[in-house]
Amino acid sequence: MKDVGTYIRVLMEGRDLTALMVTQAAGVHPNYVWRLEQGKIKRPALEIIVKLVRVVGGSLDDIGALMSSTQDAHQRAVDALALVRNEPEFDSAYQKLKATPEGRRALVETAQRVLQS
Repeated sequence: MKDVGTYIRVLMEGRDLTALMVTQAAGVHPNYVWRLEQGKIKRPALEIIVKLVRVVGGSLDDIGALMSSTQDAHQRAVDALALVRNEPEFDSAYQKLKATPEGRRALVETAQRVLQS
């Protein structure tokens, strides 16, 4: 699979979901999804991608791999940290780690390793 838009389209088709159904459930403008599917968005917003992937039942791991070719390592690490921070089960650990400079460095290094693997 070459990009995020294609990945989402394949999952939608496999689950008999229309673009309208997905965009309404995810709270995303239909034009954004159309542009994403057409490859017209070179750096898609991670927050929107996560919403779409959750609606179509995809894997965040797959999305991370697909997006890695369009973003530099630092930005990918920042995005990964944002994703983890927004998950309730990880929020407590994240809050403790980010409280110190060493913890912040460890978070960034871990996210970079995960995204590079």
